[in-house]
Amino acid sequence: MFGRGADAPRAYDERGGLPTNPQAGTKSRGSGSKAAARGGATPGAGAPRGGSGAPRRPRRPRAGAWADALLLLAIALVTALAFWPALRGGFTNWDDPGYVTENYLVRDLSARGLERLFGSFVKGNYHPLTMLSLALDYHFWGLRPLGYHLTSVVLHLLTTLGVFCLVRLLAGSRALATFVALFFGIHPLHVESVAWISGRKDVLFAAFYVAAGCTYLLWLRTARASLYVGTLVLFGLSLLAKATAVTFPVALLLFDFGLRRRTAAARAVVEKLPFFALALAFGIVAVAAQKAGGALQGAPPYSSLERLLVACRNLDLYLLRSVLPVGLSALYPYPPGGALPASWLAAPFLAGALAVAAYVLGRRSRGVLVGAGFFLVNIALVLQLFPVGGAIMADRYAYLPYVGVALALGESWRMAAGPFRSGAARALGAGLLALALVALVGATRSRCQVWGSSDRLWSDVLRHYPEAGIAYRSRAEAESETGRLDESADDLERALALDPGDAAALADRGGLRLASGQYERALADLDLSIRLDGRSAAAHNSRGAAYLRLGRLAQALADFDTALRLNDALPGAYANRGSVLYRLRQLPRALADYDRYLALDPGSALVHYWRGLVWAEVGDPVRAVADFDAAIRLDPSLAYAYRERARAHA
Repeated sequence: MFGRGADAPRAYDERGGLPTNPQAGTKSRGSGSKAAARGGATPGAGAPRGGSGAPRRPRRPRAGAWADALLLLAIALVTALAFWPALRGGFTNWDDPGYVTENYLVRDLSARGLERLFGSFVKGNYHPLTMLSLALDYHFWGLRPLGYHLTSVVLHLLTTLGVFCLVRLLAGSRALATFVALFFGIHPLHVESVAWISGRKDVLFAAFYVAAGCTYLLWLRTARASLYVGTLVLFGLSLLAKATAVTFPVALLLFDFGLRRRTAAARAVVEKLPFFALALAFGIVAVAAQKAGGALQGAPPYSSLERLLVACRNLDLYLLRSVLPVGLSALYPYPPGGALPASWLAAPFLAGALAVAAYVLGRRSRGVLVGAGFFLVNIALVLQLFPVGGAIMADRYAYLPYVGVALALGESWRMAAGPFRSGAARALGAGLLALALVALVGATRSRCQVWGSSDRLWSDVLRHYPEAGIAYRSRAEAESETGRLDESADDLERALALDPGDAAALADRGGLRLASGQYERALADLDLSIRLDGRSAAAHNSRGAAYLRLGRLAQALADFDTALRLNDALPGAYANRGSVLYRLRQLPRALADYDRYLALDPGSALVHYWRGLVWAEVGDPVRAVADFDAAIRLDPSLAYAYRERARAHA
């Protein structure tokens, strides 16, 4: 399957092997070739075969090219069938507010907006290309989730087709490329990356990563400088989509190994230096972003040995779920109490056994070693050997690494099926693969429905992990948004019973009490929440709103100032501070805050109404009428806007 001594193979053998041509891409030694001795011309030299000046006949597409095209079409259709239910999903409250629905960075595609977008960390990450893709979705679709899901599904389709091309170029086998692409395209563990709008970074970075791998392999065949530069550019775009792409230079070394490139070590290193330099730079930025977002906190303080157990256990589970995708969840919390189960002591031994199996199989086929290496290189950063965040693992982490798993499995299947060449054995093998295909498509479609709404998502998490306080809190947020306040309050009480120090749950309960007029009880919750985590702009904004309703204007103003210092794109804090300043008769400052709110969210009838009141008081009835007009246009039932507009007209 994989090359044998080729430095720069030009074309793969249709029977499945790469050519043995140590001098590929270089001139042949000397000029006395056999063709010249016979008096013939070397291929490609001199006049075309049709005679001097004779026009060349257009080449007909080879049968192999048609077969590849038909396979790509079939793979795309099967993958689209598997992920079709994702198009019916909505936004969830699992990071989607921070990325889209409440992130006003994506609403401004002006030069200043793009500057802010490329200069900001979002949710502990620096991925401006991902944010740009979401901003383009917002530009065309607003807050209609269909457009966002459609973009993600299309990106996944493109990545899947790219995986086919990558394996076709690397191994030369159409059958292996089809197996790997289908495995990647329809696997249920990929639902999180595709059906979750906040998972955009995974499908986007992987699309550029795989494309860069293809251009690199083409560069090896042709030695065209444009392909080398294209590979570097695509790698940079992948890094701008997600910093996890830093593994790409190591993947290039794996490709070299699989192709058995006979090139000097110094040359191999020099040609990859720009890739390693880019990876290092983005790695430093990624660590800074994680620190700024607090993502390096939240994991239990495990010892080095315990972290090794966690990493081995995660490695085992990712491999197990590649062939048996059961027990999937949007959240995998750390064990309650932080103590690791005794059964996890077996994880390093199982990981070692899998490594030995890969080595033994790899002695027969480099494809197994390349696949295993690709998986390990791309999964190593997220095995929680160096803990990041409060989850022990995540389905999305397996998105790109499963290309390697599929490659290793496909090569292993080929070797196992080799001795059984009878028609019956082949039919049995094809039948088993077809059953697996149908089962995976069904599991993926079912999993897409789980990601369709916040309610279903968190109820599914609680089915697996009934002691996950964050799941109760997140489901409570969803219930509150749909007006089910009693159910929301019950879930918040469950979350706080599991973790009385959950600052976010306390802030949410304070918000519920604020909405029901229990201002003093709301203040008690919000005070405690802020003492536990003073970095929450939303908690400061809610406490300021409680102070405002109690008439404690100085304290309210201080909280709104703090909220906007923590998050200068929080429109509610501008509106609330404007109300305080209006009451304090600081009318120019109130106008400025209402202006900032409406720059972020021009669709608020109430804020237009409030700004109209200020314009009327500062003696500008024309602007007051314009704001009252806007308020009435946005909400025709806003009765007092008609009254104030009449006064302004008068």
